[in-house]
Amino acid sequence: MNKHCISIWIAVTGLFFCQFSFAQEALNVSGSRVVMMPPAGFSKAEKFSGFQNEDLQSSIMVTEMAAPYPQMVAGFDEAHLASRGMKLISKTSSPVGTLKGELIEISQAVQGIDYHKWILAFGDQGLTVLITATFPEKNADKLSELLKTALLSTKYDASLPSPLQQTDMNFSVSPVAGLKLAARVQNSLVFNESGALPKTKLSGTPTVFVAAQALSNLAIDDRAAFARNRLRQTKDISNLQIVSEKDVKIGGLPGREILATGDGKDGEKAFIFQIMLYGSGSYFIMQGHCDASLQGTKIFVFSDITNTFKVK
Repeated sequence: MNKHCISIWIAVTGLFFCQFSFAQEALNVSGSRVVMMPPAGFSKAEKFSGFQNEDLQSSIMVTEMAAPYPQMVAGFDEAHLASRGMKLISKTSSPVGTLKGELIEISQAVQGIDYHKWILAFGDQGLTVLITATFPEKNADKLSELLKTALLSTKYDASLPSPLQQTDMNFSVSPVAGLKLAARVQNSLVFNESGALPKTKLSGTPTVFVAAQALSNLAIDDRAAFARNRLRQTKDISNLQIVSEKDVKIGGLPGREILATGDGKDGEKAFIFQIMLYGSGSYFIMQGHCDASLQGTKIFVFSDITNTFKVK
């Protein structure tokens, strides 16, 4: 499996969290070309593509990526999932129209709570769609078959607008010289120099910029400390050293800028440009990565693209 792609999926799925029947009609999931029939009691999610029932701590999250399906689904085996703290329960063939698909059942413990997940994965050489239904294990008797049935109602309508159009997102970021929009994963936008996701894992620290909105509300008392802690969670970067930090205001929102260096996954020196912006009950994060040798020029590119940020 392309580790970069599955890492994005794991990062954005996370955990988001009546009546048990189905909506009267199939609905298009905003930010995707998926059409499905959610259970009654599940409403449109405001911060991700899908549906949620907050009272039941349950969600249906739809992620559509321009990534090869065979590579993605290959990672949903016992060994790969176990390495990420997940247990594979079952996996069966489940095509969606003419697209190959798998229905995968897994369990996962997060912060002392046992969760159950149904994942419908389908696509082709240029497309992968992951639909993840997550619910607490304690509610499995009520929700498992209901959410499984919802996933199996899925249809894919290629005639619908591409998620890259961003019309349903709460914010926008525009390409600039040197950075093209390469992908959208849930409410995250990925920019790079080529404008396409790499087919294979790249060596070193390629130039990439990601902008995203938090999927859940958080009470943040110390914004500067929160930004530093979020920086330390940067994947594939170790020995982080903060070069500078300061307060900023972009798109009408207050925020914090941090410039840092660190060691990349292949031992190279990397440069990290991070902006955290704080809205009402939520936050936005923008991060640019590049080889440290390119810092002198890429810092201006990263600054230019962050200044295109707007809240809708």
